[in-house]
Amino acid sequence: EHKEFQEADIVHYHLIHNNMLSLPDFSKLTMLKPSVWTIHDPWAFTGHCIHPMECEKWKTGCTPCPRIHDHFPMRYDKAGQMWKIKGQVYREMDIDIVVASKFMEDYVKNSPLTSHFKNIHRIPFGIQTENFQNATRENARRRWKIPDNHFVIAFRSEQSEYKGVKYILGMFKKLTSTKPVTLITVGFEPLPSTLAKRYNVIELGWQNDLNTLYDFYAACDVFLMPSIAEAFGLMAIEAMASARPVVVFEGTALPSVTFAPECGIAVPYKDSEALRAAVERLMNNPDECRRRGENGRELAEQNYRFDDYVSRHIELYREILKRKGSGNCNG
Repeated sequence: EHKEFQEADIVHYHLIHNNMLSLPDFSKLTMLKPSVWTIHDPWAFTGHCIHPMECEKWKTGCTPCPRIHDHFPMRYDKAGQMWKIKGQVYREMDIDIVVASKFMEDYVKNSPLTSHFKNIHRIPFGIQTENFQNATRENARRRWKIPDNHFVIAFRSEQSEYKGVKYILGMFKKLTSTKPVTLITVGFEPLPSTLAKRYNVIELGWQNDLNTLYDFYAACDVFLMPSIAEAFGLMAIEAMASARPVVVFEGTALPSVTFAPECGIAVPYKDSEALRAAVERLMNNPDECRRRGENGRELAEQNYRFDDYVSRHIELYREILKRKGSGNCNG
């Protein structure tokens, strides 16, 4: 009923599972207008959860569901029923699919629910890469009084298990290097007070100030992002644009997003010891730190510019209108 919908040449959907619309309505809406759906996470392929992680029941029907109380809690296990409903709805849809990573593209192609979709487009998210190049290591460290000889480890500290903070904390218990270390974090979750006895700890909390974020990356020697569920990873490309090496876990989108092993370092999934080994290797090899950081900045410029993200969508819209023979292809 909205004027915007009625007058649109194309309707582009994003996160439809945040109480926005019903699945049957979704298929009906896509019949009314040429439609694009950016799939941000694996919810589209499961009967219930947002991130299946090691569970592979999304390939066979999600029965029984081992985590019905996660995300959107179910009183009874209806995940298998929801999986079948999604399959029925998707079969009725003629839609272009956009994903941001190869990880998500593989989900689309391998899921029994979505493998029939033909028009799949990989368009990585973009950032203003040039903004991350203005902050300097010297000024950022001066801002927080970080000694020049410290090796600075940056990461996001959140309570969510998906961000993998517990594996970073496990790594700190194993760290053997005698080099002085500063930890700098953004995020809502405070670090254990015991870390301050061994390291210089700087906690910036949740940040909306962009200049603080630019300095956050500029101050560090390495950015850790050991997420155990990640469909893209915006902070990883921000660190790359800041010319800082990134260490991630295998099994998520992050190895491909960070171009591991040439740029990012991907270590075995949920392995604190492997995380420690990667960090200590960088601590002892400043040339490798610098090389990976420089590669990251170059790759961010080549692949993750916001202007490219926008222009590729405009190209997609024009191609859809031409293919479907409707709308203004020059708009």
